[in-house]
Amino acid sequence: MFRGIFFDGNGTLVDNSWQDAVDAQIMARLRTFGGFADKEFYAALTKLAGEYDAKNRMGYKTGLEFLVKNIPKELNLGLNAAQATNLYQMVEDYRRKNVKLYDNAQKLLKELAGEYKLSLISDDTFSEVRESLHEFGVLDMFSHVFMTAELYADKESGSVFSLALSRTGLRAEECLMVGDSIEKDGKCRTLGIKFCLVVRKAREYDSSTYDFKIETLNELPKIVGSDIL
Repeated sequence: MFRGIFFDGNGTLVDNSWQDAVDAQIMARLRTFGGFADKEFYAALTKLAGEYDAKNRMGYKTGLEFLVKNIPKELNLGLNAAQATNLYQMVEDYRRKNVKLYDNAQKLLKELAGEYKLSLISDDTFSEVRESLHEFGVLDMFSHVFMTAELYADKESGSVFSLALSRTGLRAEECLMVGDSIEKDGKCRTLGIKFCLVVRKAREYDSSTYDFKIETLNELPKIVGSDIL
């Protein structure tokens, strides 16, 4: 039935819950250089967002380094280069220690790659999803990687899905999109791509907004008709 499977990144394959914890650590560390409210932090982030995204397209580390060096400047905290580097390293070390893949993703992807053309379609601002998948040895399982921030495309309009179909040479009816967001990943349905919703939190969903629903990635082989796992 399916020849290609498109996967979302954070929230679907990569457990990015570590970000909430590290955000709190960033706030605490920055406060040691001068007190300010949370809203000021996010105001500074918003002001820098455009340039940060541009830096992020050159790589996660480039973007993060830019962020931790420039937010303190926006807040007039007087953070010097050594302190900024220390903060950057704290975030990167925390990510490496705490990032993980959901469910049986590592084994699942390696098995699926033998039967299907796999692609990653991620619109995460923080491109560490690519870093994380590389570190777990599964990035090479994807024949194509589509990062919306790099392609100036998005899920909401369906433009990144059109691009994915064009570059993979697959027809919409041959593809399945696996993701955790109806509002974003679910937009693939406007092009005729089937959508499998991954439910990470207990809540009610309108069944007309997805084609398949799973609670863990281990259920995916049944959806695509594979005998693996």
